[in-house]
Amino acid sequence: MSKKVEEVEVSREDQDCINTFGKLNIRFHELEAQIKNYNTEIDNLESSMDEILLLDDVLYKIADSFLAVDRDLAEQLIDKKTEKLKKEKEEKKEEINKIEEEMNKLKKTLYKKFGNQINLEN
Repeated sequence: MSKKVEEVEVSREDQDCINTFGKLNIRFHELEAQIKNYNTEIDNLESSMDEILLLDDVLYKIADSFLAVDRDLAEQLIDKKTEKLKKEKEEKKEEINKIEEEMNKLKKTLYKKFGNQINLEN
């Protein structure tokens, strides 16, 4: 015999919560991808710092152009860019934490009402 699943009425407020959760989930995954890209770019910049030590003059890329700069200036530019990326990455992590908090609140509310009839896992 199969169990009959009790249907639960979905109110407008419930639907709004579900939609909000969906939007937050999309943003959460976008931010995770951005953080992964930040990590890659930061690693590349740190690797380039090691390579610069072997050179006297460096071609530094600005937009679509390369500019010849001395090693000290290149190190300063890379340090500045690395710090900027680390700061932006931390801002994205803070946003992820806020989104996770909101998603957990919505999960709790929606699972309380719908039980296993709704799936809100990533």
